[in-house]
Amino acid sequence: MARTKDSGHTVRAIGRRSFLAAVGALPLALAACSGDEQAVPAVTPRADAFPVTMRHAFGSTTIDAPPTRVVVLGALEADTCAALGLGPVGMPQGDQSPWLQVALNDISAPAPSYFNDGRGVPVSEIEKLEPDLILSLTNTLSKANYDALSGLAPVVVPEATAEDGDWRSAVTVIGRALGRQDAATELVRKTETSMKDAVRDYAALKGTSVIYLRASSVAGADVRVFAQASNPMQLAEEFGSVAAPCLQVVKAEGKSYTDPTAQPSFIWPHERALELSADIMVIALGAVDMTDYRATGKVPGLPRFGNGQPYFITGNETLAMESGTPLSMAWASRNLVPELAKAAYLSGQK
Repeated sequence: MARTKDSGHTVRAIGRRSFLAAVGALPLALAACSGDEQAVPAVTPRADAFPVTMRHAFGSTTIDAPPTRVVVLGALEADTCAALGLGPVGMPQGDQSPWLQVALNDISAPAPSYFNDGRGVPVSEIEKLEPDLILSLTNTLSKANYDALSGLAPVVVPEATAEDGDWRSAVTVIGRALGRQDAATELVRKTETSMKDAVRDYAALKGTSVIYLRASSVAGADVRVFAQASNPMQLAEEFGSVAAPCLQVVKAEGKSYTDPTAQPSFIWPHERALELSADIMVIALGAVDMTDYRATGKVPGLPRFGNGQPYFITGNETLAMESGTPLSMAWASRNLVPELAKAAYLSGQK
């Protein structure tokens, strides 16, 4: 269906003095992407940690000795291993990030081998890495894939009762599998502290409604709206915001995004974009659309959304919002919280 053209989505202007006065009252953002506050120095596995039996959705897995060659099937697993002092030997190519690279450098770990998992689990490539443990806490494995990987090494998957987006539980499980339970507990504590510290001086964020979208200026492109259980929305709630009421309508009337490996989200018709409102509307754009926005303050062709202050992101910002790992959340705490606070301020001025 063709979409009626509009003049583009324009960010509300604010007087230079008013903006500088508002931002001047806010703490400066820590712009560095370093993960050194989160990365844990090399840790010796506990002597009494093995053998350990991990119960999960497919039964149980026993790990007899401290693993040293770990293959991970997701960003959360990769970041957590690195933060606990053990670099993975293999991981999906799409899960690379600057904060992971910093963490690997901090522990002097070599770069992992990267594989493409876009067309399923590459069992033959993983076999060549000679793993002694495979972690798949966020990648939804079929029973057939689990059985195939189990022929290579012990495989740890989520418990049947595990909740989507429960990063704390996942970190705890990974810590047990690596024999680094104490370090995992400390990692959770540090991550929580970094998020609390980041918002301490931004009272405007508390209670603000948030919605997280992926949008495109491509003609007729619908909007992808992320569910409350998704990593971006969970992160926003960690920062003190609340899910926008319109998410209930989207959940009831939107079409579920069908990729089982993706974050829970919905496809929303572009012609109903005006029904999407929130104090802060975090909108993830592609590189071309972000170039237009940075050059003109507009993204021609985007659908017109409802009331709220848009905050456009791309690249590492999008990755940080959607990853849901201890390292990505620490990066977001340093770099995105001040920007979200600005959006909250602007929204309050409307």
